Formats: sequence, C-alpha cells, structure tokens
Amino acid sequence: MGFNPPADRLPVIYVSVFDGNLTTRAKPNEEGAVERENKEGKKVWEHHHKNGLTGILLNITAAKNPRINKNPWEYIIEMRDNKNKFVIAIPAESRYGDDLACKVPALQYGVSTVIKPYNFTDKEDKEKKFIGITIMQEGAKIPRCITKENPMGRPETDGKLDDDDYKAFKIKERKFYREIVQHHSNTSTNPDSIKISTAAIQTSEDQATPASGDEDDLPF
Repeated sequence: MGFNPPADRLPVIYVSVFDGNLTTRAKPNEEGAVERENKEGKKVWEHHHKNGLTGILLNITAAKNPRINKNPWEYIIEMRDNKNKFVIAIPAESRYGDDLACKVPALQYGVSTVIKPYNFTDKEDKEKKFIGITIMQEGAKIPRCITKENPMGRPETDGKLDDDDYKAFKIKERKFYREIVQHHSNTSTNPDSIKISTAAIQTSEDQATPASGDEDDLPF
C-alpha cells in the first residue's frame, strides 16, 4: 500500500473494444496474445480482457479523433488504478457508443467502476446482434437513463423511415448523444489530459470492420 500518485503522472494504457471485449496491444507471438486482421487488412496482436476493467472513473467525454477521416467522433473513457491510467476509445457512431451515452447521466466520477462490453446474436434471428457496455459502480449496475419511455429530449420518429430520412435521423440522434456526454463530463478533469487521451486512436485504427447484419435494440 502507498500514496496514490496524480492521474496525469501515471503510465497510460490505451484500450479499445473488439468482439465484446476490451483489448490492448501486444507484441507478435506474445504469450496470451491473439492475432487478427484489422479493418485496414493488417495483422495485429492484442490481449483480450474478457472480464472488463476495474478502476476509478475519472471522466467520459466526446472528442474528434484527428487520425480518423470517416466518423471521427469517439467517447473517451478515462480511468485509473494505483499503477496506471486507462484510456478507452469507443466509436461514437456505434451501437455500443449509443448505449454508453444513454448511461452517462447516471454515472458518478471518482468512484470504483467496472467497464465491460458485451455482444451476442439473437437466438431466433442470427442476423441481429445485441451490442452494449455494462457499467457497474459500487456493486450496482448502471441503467440506461435515456429510454423510449424517458427520451430526455432525444429526437424521435413517427413510423418507419426510408433510407435517406433514417440517415438524417441518425445524424441528429447521435449529435444529441454527443451533447449529452459533453454535458455530463467531469469538469474537474484537467483539459490537457483530455487532449492527450485522443491519442487512444492508435487503438481505434486497429478495430475490425463491424460484422454484417442488423443490430437490434438492446434487450436490457
């Protein structure tokens, strides 16, 4: 046991999400590492952390990644333990990004937090995938605050939309989610640490192309 150093003095570990797991980079043929092909067709090595990440939640914010041309917005989750600071990059243009944004208003900063992504296919319809992020704080599961019953100002639709109207709606909806995340960001976090955290794109570049098939609403 010892004194906890400031978060900005801790070594930073960059984390991304793939196939329902948190992942960190690894060296080729490193023990326990998994090899796969990223969305650019390059082979990468990484560790898959199936049990999620536990630490003190410092901040969640929305930021544009300067290294990404298409869909550059990300949600940046910053956490720490006694040895490291962790920066998790979540693509904002994703189902699990939406799921995260809907839970942000209920989060507390500065408390013990577990972040664990998940995904699975519908038993009755294999083309549908459920994707989201489970968040636990002090032993309790964080619920979605933004729901169909409680949209909190989220854009709504009447009936089924054609492709063009649906794309326009999603742009508006995800802008709303980014604003929600920014509004509930931890204002006590050093702005410099947020700028540094955008370097997490080194992990985002290695994310795989999403699997084909429709993504349905989350079941819980």
